[in-house]
Amino acid sequence: MFSLRPVRLLYLFALSLIGVWLLIALALLIGLLFAWQQFQADDALLILSGGVFILSGLVTAALAWALNHLLFEPLEQLRLGAERFGRGELDFRFHSTRQDELGALARALDQMASRLQQHEAQTLAQTRLLLAEVERRRNAESEIQARYRELQQAEAALRESEARFRAVVGNVDGAVYRCANDGEWTIHFVSDGVEALTGYPVAHFLGRPSTSFFELVLPEDRERVETLIRQAFTANQPFEAEYRLRRADGRVIWVLERARLAPDASNGTGWIDGIVLDITQRKHLELELAASRERYELVVLGSTDGLWDWNIAANEVYFSPRWKALLGYADEELPNQFETWIDLLHPEDRPYVLAVLRAYLQGEQPDYRAEFRMRHRDGSYRWIMMRGVGLRDAEGRVYRMAGSQTDITERKQAEEEILRLNTELEARVQERTTQLEAANAALERESIRLAERVAERTADLSAANAELARVARAKDEFLASMSHELRTPLNTILGMAEALQDQVYGPLTPEQMLSLRNIEESSRHLLTLINDLLDVSKIEAGKLELHLEELEVAAVCNSSLRLVRPAAEKKRLDVQLEIDPAVTHVRADMRRLKQILVNLLSNAVKFTPEGGALGLVVHAEPEREAVVFTVWDTGIGIAADDIPRLFQPFVQLDSRLARAHVGSGLGLTLVYRMTDLHGGGVSVVSAPGEGSRFSIALPWSPWSDPSAETTRLRRIEKALLFQPALDPTDVLSAYLSEMGIWAVPHLCGPDAFETAATLQPPLILLELGADVELCRHLLYQLQQDPRTCTIPLIVIADDSTAATVKGVEVVLKPVTRERLRSAISGAGLVRRARTGQTGLLAPAGVTGLPPLILVADENEMRLLAQSRQLQSLGYRSAIARNGQEVLERALEETPALILLDVRLPVIDGVTVIRRLRAQPATAQVPILAITTLALASEQERCLNAGATACFFRPVSDRQLAIALRTYMAAREGMT
Repeated sequence: MFSLRPVRLLYLFALSLIGVWLLIALALLIGLLFAWQQFQADDALLILSGGVFILSGLVTAALAWALNHLLFEPLEQLRLGAERFGRGELDFRFHSTRQDELGALARALDQMASRLQQHEAQTLAQTRLLLAEVERRRNAESEIQARYRELQQAEAALRESEARFRAVVGNVDGAVYRCANDGEWTIHFVSDGVEALTGYPVAHFLGRPSTSFFELVLPEDRERVETLIRQAFTANQPFEAEYRLRRADGRVIWVLERARLAPDASNGTGWIDGIVLDITQRKHLELELAASRERYELVVLGSTDGLWDWNIAANEVYFSPRWKALLGYADEELPNQFETWIDLLHPEDRPYVLAVLRAYLQGEQPDYRAEFRMRHRDGSYRWIMMRGVGLRDAEGRVYRMAGSQTDITERKQAEEEILRLNTELEARVQERTTQLEAANAALERESIRLAERVAERTADLSAANAELARVARAKDEFLASMSHELRTPLNTILGMAEALQDQVYGPLTPEQMLSLRNIEESSRHLLTLINDLLDVSKIEAGKLELHLEELEVAAVCNSSLRLVRPAAEKKRLDVQLEIDPAVTHVRADMRRLKQILVNLLSNAVKFTPEGGALGLVVHAEPEREAVVFTVWDTGIGIAADDIPRLFQPFVQLDSRLARAHVGSGLGLTLVYRMTDLHGGGVSVVSAPGEGSRFSIALPWSPWSDPSAETTRLRRIEKALLFQPALDPTDVLSAYLSEMGIWAVPHLCGPDAFETAATLQPPLILLELGADVELCRHLLYQLQQDPRTCTIPLIVIADDSTAATVKGVEVVLKPVTRERLRSAISGAGLVRRARTGQTGLLAPAGVTGLPPLILVADENEMRLLAQSRQLQSLGYRSAIARNGQEVLERALEETPALILLDVRLPVIDGVTVIRRLRAQPATAQVPILAITTLALASEQERCLNAGATACFFRPVSDRQLAIALRTYMAAREGMT
């Protein structure tokens, strides 16, 4: 390790030598000075040597001084400064100006000292801060311990508060909830009141998204409520809405929901706190109040009398606009003040009027009634009759009065005129009496002549009725005759044409063969037109009956396509067939279904240009319980405005004589009518140049073995048959026997009900006879008594008595095997689950009947089927077969709902809907319209007329049941 001490010692030693050297040199110099006087030449060298020795000593001394000043002194200062730095004296500085390495080293030491001094200051400050932090943490620990004790106390208080909160929330008549504002609104808390509100337990909602609650909101309110919630929370505003919920038991209630955002940074999203209250009773009261307010406004506006209301306690008076109009004033021209009435009184009548009013207020007379004069705006006086009644407090003082006033000026004038005329009349009575005696004699003679004319008119009407019956029979005979007389010669022509084409009578030339083919085609076309005309006539006359059976869909479709395939191949059309594998069978009339399909396919071939395509597609719609046959083509298409006219008879869109496509215009009419007879519907989708799609939808359910019906009927082994008279040769017993059912005949006598209650048969048939009243009470007893109310019941009636039967299975006379089998098949599976379903109009005084539904349809089979379904759903039914009957029965019976077919005879269904809406008694009755023509324009036409809803055929039992439940519930909510 290098040290300056040896160098320093060497330096001191050198200084000592230099000092000795200088002393010697000085001595030599002094000697030279003394010897200078005696200087000799030989001594010059000695003198020169001494001078050199002296000069070298001086140089050596100068070098020593320079070394000490330039090296050893700075080094010594650096050493002393380092020692001071070592002792911690960091404020010491060298302040060196040297530019050599020692100066740089000194400046570096100065900088190091400055940094050390700064670092020391920072360290000292950090130390102070650390000590302060230690002290603060020591204080914080004490504070935390105190805070922990406070939190323990707060937790105990919170538990107590939560217990009080749950007790308070449990007493709230509704559901209090908290859900996370996480987009799905997950429910974290809901009070026990939710079970009383919705019928579902608390566990059904906890931990689940709010969709579990929104599933209970009625679909028609759900979108509105969700929109209101999102709008409110987006704007950070409280939310409030009223909507309807469907409880677990199916009951619909009105609720009020209020909610607000509760920001909470702990969960990142915040909370939503709210409450749901049951306001069903309030809603009903609001509806009643609104109805009462409307009635009051209608009374005020519609009354011909002027109405007034006097709040005596507040000294406030209201005069209706009619009250002021009676005196010629507008509503704003007279102030509603008591003084207004006083000022308008005739001065002579004022004391009398006030005296009558004072007497009533003091209780001296039971009501307030007075006749007096009031000044009209034109200055004249009108006679007024005022009536009023007041409300009295517990002390008998009247605090409010209300009443009306009527302008009786004309009556007063008439009374005066009567008084004037009485005298004249009394004078003329005697004269008039004589004249009346003569007139009575003439009247008696006129009465005799009138009776004779009534008898003649009655005879004319009887003859007219007989003529109408004869015309109806003649029409049927004409149809039968036309069917024979027109078809017979055509069949002969067709037979001869075929024989000639087969060259049975000899060879023919090509021109002759072409003529014969033209004859055959024209004859077949004419036969088709005749058949269409006869079918339309039968349908219009109600003579066309369907023979329903289970048909193989593929066989019917292939058979129909075979009939049109030659014409399609002639035009090089691509014919396609597509059948849904789920559709194997359908219940329909085979001949009529083929006729429908062939008509549609023939039109597709006719209106599709050469090289085009057409097809038949069959698919199932299980949700509608329907099978749809669709015939499509790539033909010329139909304009939207022309589609509603397609199904009108004898209407063709191209009606020119030189039109490109010939036909009678009956094909689509027959398609529409026959589809309607099957209980189905027709729809069309088409556009010009894009082709058409004609679809017919028929009632359908998955096919089952036909033997199943026989098995079902065999479950009913015995039936009790009530008849007005016992007849061993009766066809009912024979038909029942064929079905394997033992018929037990019994008279409709007084003991009939006890017989049914004792035997408890699986089935009861009741034939209505001449004594309808007796049958009426028997049927009512069978349905009301608990011993017989669940036994299937079928009523046998004719057209005149069937109209009085409601809500039971009815078979019209004459009874056929098919009608009876269909009725028993339905009744064998349907049980009336509760009493109170009345088959006939209930006897007087009986209440609590199920809702009455009016069914309007011209198709007898559909009427019976719908009546049976309504009975199974717990409703009574009334039947109407034309539009006039609908209007009459709706006003007579005021049904809870009307089920109406749009195509009704006498008055069409759309007109019926408009007239029902115009009647106050039926303006609010739900009307469900059913149409065979499945077009949006047809539905819009019904809705614009006032229908509550419009359905396309076929309407499945499930669809109808849901609609009835929905609209009946809505009606109950309104009432």
